[in-house]
Amino acid sequence: MTRWPIANWVLIGVICCASVLGWLCEPFFLALAGLSRNPVPVPPPLEGPVDLREAAERSILRALLEGSLGPPVFRPPQWTLPVLAVTSTLLHADVIHLAGNMLFLWVFGNAVNYKFGHVRFLGLYFGAALLSGRVCDWWSMPGTAVVGASGAIMGIVGAYLVFFPRNDVGVFYCFVLFGLICPHVDTFRMSSWIMIAA
Repeated sequence: MTRWPIANWVLIGVICCASVLGWLCEPFFLALAGLSRNPVPVPPPLEGPVDLREAAERSILRALLEGSLGPPVFRPPQWTLPVLAVTSTLLHADVIHLAGNMLFLWVFGNAVNYKFGHVRFLGLYFGAALLSGRVCDWWSMPGTAVVGASGAIMGIVGAYLVFFPRNDVGVFYCFVLFGLICPHVDTFRMSSWIMIAA
């Protein structure tokens, strides 16, 4: 490549930082996802003579409503779809989700960034995010939380297949047997079509 894919590298860095910050700070995660906790009234603590069964039920209910047991309860998104489609691509549900998406963005995004240039690459990424967000909004139940960059990355992968249909992709592998990494570690090349289809 004659120019570095800086836009792709910056995008990967921003997505990783936003995802980690979202895992550490729930209000930040909810803000980017356009969600918030339901304002459910928490039952007050019991006063006077206490029935142990009723106290246990109230403490479990209080814990559930405050989010210390089980997932929080959400109300539908408050932001408009275009904003949510872009901001939700910065978030990921867990480390595996983030690592898988960033691996595909690294493998295929660098070449597309090189071909398109920085501004058009980012336009393609966020355009694919808007389109996939619209499809997801149409397909899913109202108020469903959707996070991840998969739709936008599939737009990048599609552009890769259009502009680099005969390129091969280098694949790194190692054998894992009973939780131990065996000494055989190697790489091989495979068609990008097979890699994407798999």
